[in-house]
Amino acid sequence: PVSIPDEMDHQLPPQSTASVLLLCGLPASGKSTFVRTIIDLHEQQRSCTNGQEGHGDGNKNACKNSESGLARIVSRFDKIFRVDYDSITEQELTLCNDKNDDSQDQDAGLGVNNTSFGSNDLEAWRNSRVRALETLKDALTTHFADNSKKSSLLIIMDDNFHLRSMRRDVYRSCQEILAMPLPLSTQPRIGFSTAYFSTPLEVCLERNDSRQGKERIPIDVMNRMASVMEPPDETKPYASFERFHVSIDNSCNTIIAEMNITNSETMHSIDKC
Repeated sequence: PVSIPDEMDHQLPPQSTASVLLLCGLPASGKSTFVRTIIDLHEQQRSCTNGQEGHGDGNKNACKNSESGLARIVSRFDKIFRVDYDSITEQELTLCNDKNDDSQDQDAGLGVNNTSFGSNDLEAWRNSRVRALETLKDALTTHFADNSKKSSLLIIMDDNFHLRSMRRDVYRSCQEILAMPLPLSTQPRIGFSTAYFSTPLEVCLERNDSRQGKERIPIDVMNRMASVMEPPDETKPYASFERFHVSIDNSCNTIIAEMNITNSETMHSIDKC
């Protein structure tokens, strides 16, 4: 986890905490399903805790699910906030469509030959990465600025993050927040972890083939991304920030049973961080 220096611990009372979770993996590897599972369980748990379970079988089953080990871990967070890179990119693309020509170029960040993308898509992709980090920092700043009560926040960064440098940018953004001048009444702590979805390329390609429109990624992009994928590895140079990570193989696609088990292991790791 990222935190203020230990020697200052005795000076400041406990205060709000935050955890940042990066989702890393190929498109169609199960990342979005993971996010939906976590957010749905969090909402179910809060509804049941507030006495809103109702009398229907559906609500009773939902509250029963909220008693699972995974739900109890999720419930430790007062709020879960998702930074969805795809949604941000779509918004940026709308802005770019009015001002850019559909030319082709080479983009080192994507790590692909851009014959499948127009310049609008590429500019939107670049802009979305900047905006996503700004969204992260805004969420953390707002969270720690509220001194009215101690609370915990989980921020899920939902993107492919196939290059280590992309993940490092997020880590550095967290460091920037902790470097900001803060009142002595606050003791901000930010946990940092990565969930790597190691679902095989052939499984991701099969799932991707059933998608429509912009959600369907060109095959050459999928193959290129797989070839340059850098899984989390804290032993690599300048990668000590990746020491908290878990690997998830979502090949089976039996989300309700398998993902609950996997998510429990993942959330235990996040909780430890």
